Amino acid sequence: MFRGFWGLKIVPGKTYSQTVDASFRLSNAALGATVVDELRTSVVLTVDDKSFVLCSLTPGAIEQQTLDIGLTEGEEITFETQGNNEVHLTGNFIADDMDSDYDSDEEESDEMDLSDLSPEELKELIDEGLIDPETLLEDMEDEDYDSDDAEADMRIREITDEDEEEMIEDLESEEEPVPVPVPE
Repeated sequence: MFRGFWGLKIVPGKTYSQTVDASFRLSNAALGATVVDELRTSVVLTVDDKSFVLCSLTPGAIEQQTLDIGLTEGEEITFETQGNNEVHLTGNFIADDMDSDYDSDEEESDEMDLSDLSPEELKELIDEGLIDPETLLEDMEDEDYDSDDAEADMRIREITDEDEEEMIEDLESEEEPVPVPVPE
């Protein structure tokens, strides 16, 4: 679901402002290769005139920090540091249409309809961190499974008395397994 690398090198004393033209996910902050001083350097993000410290990096102690911050197309953002060390931010651009592999005629909503996805597609979404498996299991437990669902599920079929008798006969008619001697 990610379509490419995103990166920014923040030099102390400079600010980097932009209107996000392509949504991206900020995933890591790291001190630059050359450390100027041993004091803490904080990464600050300003969005819609509100500033937030994303992380504070200290040489020799915390030199990089994993992040998981999505920045959306159209947002006005500014990155800067407070401290004397250079910081590198990295991440990935996010695909424009997360549902491009699925039916585009479906109504858009905040929640993705997972019922039409194959197990492989679900695993891919879980591996990419787009679905929390714990939440997925909770959602599945909450749903009511009724006879209409069972009829639509090709793995489930009704077994008649005749089917049951036939299955029992098949089991009873099977030959007993012959023990194979094991050399000592």
